Amino acid sequence: MTLSQQLLEAQQKKLEYSRLYEDNHPMVISLNKQIARYQATIGKASTKSKSLPGTQQEVLKLTRDVTVATAFYESMLDKIQQLEVVRAGEVGNARILDSAQYPTGPSYPDRPRGIILATLVGFALGFGLLLLKKVFDKGVSDAARIERMSRASIFAQIPQSRLEWRQNSRMRQRALLSDLDPDDLAVEGLRNLRTALEFSLLGQGGKVLGISGLTPRVGKSFVSANLASLFAMTGKRILLIDADLRKGRLQAFFEAARAPGLSDLLSGRTTLEDSIRRVGKSAVFHFLPTGTFPSNPAEMLGSVQLGDLIQRLKRDYDLVIVDTSPALLVTDPSLVMRHVDHATLVLEQGGHSMADIQEAIRLVKVKPDLGVSLVLNKCRDQLGFGKNSRYGRYAPTRGPEAG
Repeated sequence: MTLSQQLLEAQQKKLEYSRLYEDNHPMVISLNKQIARYQATIGKASTKSKSLPGTQQEVLKLTRDVTVATAFYESMLDKIQQLEVVRAGEVGNARILDSAQYPTGPSYPDRPRGIILATLVGFALGFGLLLLKKVFDKGVSDAARIERMSRASIFAQIPQSRLEWRQNSRMRQRALLSDLDPDDLAVEGLRNLRTALEFSLLGQGGKVLGISGLTPRVGKSFVSANLASLFAMTGKRILLIDADLRKGRLQAFFEAARAPGLSDLLSGRTTLEDSIRRVGKSAVFHFLPTGTFPSNPAEMLGSVQLGDLIQRLKRDYDLVIVDTSPALLVTDPSLVMRHVDHATLVLEQGGHSMADIQEAIRLVKVKPDLGVSLVLNKCRDQLGFGKNSRYGRYAPTRGPEAG
């Protein structure tokens, strides 16, 4: 390869690099030096050729030009062939499958179809959630099954009261539902309980009723306080005792102080007259609070003094209602039930397993002849189709149109 061909290739490379790099790039600088070296060498050869005759100089120049042009042509032809090969090897990946169709009118969603699908999906999700709840919920809600499996009678089913649910958050101050809304369905359920106890307890000469629940927050205190109020409305002398010496809070229903109370009376720190409160303006309804929470509630409830106190109270009152601690948590209810004539367990609908109900009955039935009844509290109608939804309230019409 002649110097002219090398100079031409170097100049072509410089043109390619000039589109990619600046003049101060090392590759461009190296090509400039190489081009200068080729030009200097060619310049020396041209100086030597000037000493030749004119005809030979012209022949030498033409020969050099033909050689350079031929090399440039062959180089360009070779690059053209390479580009043709590359273009022939490229395969397009885009093909027209269908021609575009122009819309002939506005597009609207299929509303009937969407409504039908949404309704079906909603029903499917609802039934799915109910099925999952049925599978994972171990609580028993059917009253007939509870009576059959526990061999104990359910004296009353008390519906969930919205008014009681709203005021239940106020733990320090509450009011009796029987006073707030005597026509509430929950109060009607408590009246059913009162009627059943009049036959099973008072009708057989009993005077002491023990009330307990399986676990906290089943409505044990609500049932005890309102049941005592309903009994007092019949004219009977009623005493309500809060014997839950751990977390009793019946005093919230009557705006009364906790102490002095039962624990102070059993320990001899106060007298019966100073411990018993009269409820409101009633002359027949009295209340005995817990008193100061003792450090040994089980020992205090198991003492002889409690039995002597209840025997004394039976002579002064027509009915003594004793509210105790939850039966499945502590032994206090079993100690109190030794002195009562009838025991009532408050259950929350769907809140307990059958095994827990049977165990609670076994714990409170401390005497072979002790009757045990059940109260199903916070009853909720399944899907709103229960008897409470069918019949609603049956209350007297109030107002000037009543006649």
